[in-house]
Amino acid sequence: MAMQMLPGFSHFLREMRRFQRDFSRLEDQLDRGLWSRAAVGTTGPLLNVSEDAESVCAEAELPGCKQDQIEVFVVGRNQLVIKGRREAQTMEKAVCHRQERGFTAFTRALTLPADVNPDQVEAKLENGVLRIRLAKSPEARPRKIAVKGE
Repeated sequence: MAMQMLPGFSHFLREMRRFQRDFSRLEDQLDRGLWSRAAVGTTGPLLNVSEDAESVCAEAELPGCKQDQIEVFVVGRNQLVIKGRREAQTMEKAVCHRQERGFTAFTRALTLPADVNPDQVEAKLENGVLRIRLAKSPEARPRKIAVKGE
């Protein structure tokens, strides 16, 4: 004798499977870091900033941006500002089902870990990544001090 399901129970099971799929997809996104933008509370590009003895380097993810859509500024001796805009690419007679990437003007400003020389800054956009190299000011560079004996 085949087991009969309670009325409505099969609907409940379908909904539970759908919930499991959606939750698994959410876990995958969190594992890949797609929500890191929410963690830093910004709508601008995500940044990596590092430094060595001679310079401070910043990298910004700017997929879909062209060189003429980006501006880089050094304000004072330790502020970096990146401005730009992403424009949506629309397809005629197409229906958009999901839009997760932002298409708008953005500004990111941050305090650098050291003073820099605003006249010695290089910025290059390649494969959707903006790389900025800022030479440290002479005062911010480490200086080797000779140790004297007795």
